[in-house]
Amino acid sequence: MTVNVNSGACFATGVTLGNPTASDNCGAVTVTSNAPAQFPTGTNLVTWTATDSSGNTATCQQRVVVRDNQVPTITCPADVTVNVNLVLALPLVLLWAVQPPTTTAAL
Repeated sequence: MTVNVNSGACFATGVTLGNPTASDNCGAVTVTSNAPAQFPTGTNLVTWTATDSSGNTATCQQRVVVRDNQVPTITCPADVTVNVNLVLALPLVLLWAVQPPTTTAAL
């Protein structure tokens, strides 16, 4: 069986497992399980045990898969505006390399 986590939690509670069928040739059978009240996310195995009046036992396992189907939440920080401090601004000087003219005339 597959169930989803409780809203806002990382586990599932109130999982309806159903009831196994157990019988014995000499009368009544007591059925118990190790099912927790709260199932964590992932695969969980519930072991059911049938015990007869002579103390004989039989077991079976039921798989309970708990899925985290809730998307994460995210809140971005506030927008930031940055002003330039003009006192600290430095003048920009561009220096261009100038090559001397080339002459092709003969001397």
